[in-house]
Amino acid sequence: MTLERTTRLSELVQACRARDDAAWLEFQGCFARIAGRVLERFPNLTRLEREEAQDNARVNVALEIDGGRVKATTDAAVVSFIKTVVSNAARDVWRRRRPNDPLPPLLRDEGPSPAERAKFRMQLECAEQVIGAWNPDDRLIFAMKLEQVPSATIKAELERLFRLFITVEAVDVRYFRLRARVREQCGAGDE
Repeated sequence: MTLERTTRLSELVQACRARDDAAWLEFQGCFARIAGRVLERFPNLTRLEREEAQDNARVNVALEIDGGRVKATTDAAVVSFIKTVVSNAARDVWRRRRPNDPLPPLLRDEGPSPAERAKFRMQLECAEQVIGAWNPDDRLIFAMKLEQVPSATIKAELERLFRLFITVEAVDVRYFRLRARVREQCGAGDE
């Protein structure tokens, strides 16, 4: 397979998975540019540590591609995957070199933990199922209130779309009941 400079990164990953040597060479250049930009954000690491992190990340990314475990279908998803692997490699290098030192703020992952992400994903899937089982007028009320549409506007839309005539106060009451139902059934807001 002959690759041009305009080859999309996601296509490049597919070619690498097919063991195309030219694709691997081009991918290494792309990887180095992305990794270099990511590692610039970690001034707490020495130059040698950044190189070690980049090498470790390159091996991990190559193993994932070769094993067919990179499911990214867009260039943005591939770049995000590479950035995550490089950032994790930088953290690993810091921990290996300084096991007793806390991670500096620039190396910390301030996002939710994997367990928190899994819990949130389960709650979101539950909410989608619960909301999907509602009648259309309840879904409209809930969605529009989430978008902070005024109750008077929602009332007018209910009349126009469903010939449902209720008061503005009833719109608010229904929304709060629907929200309570989602929270009760999906455990959202249990903190």
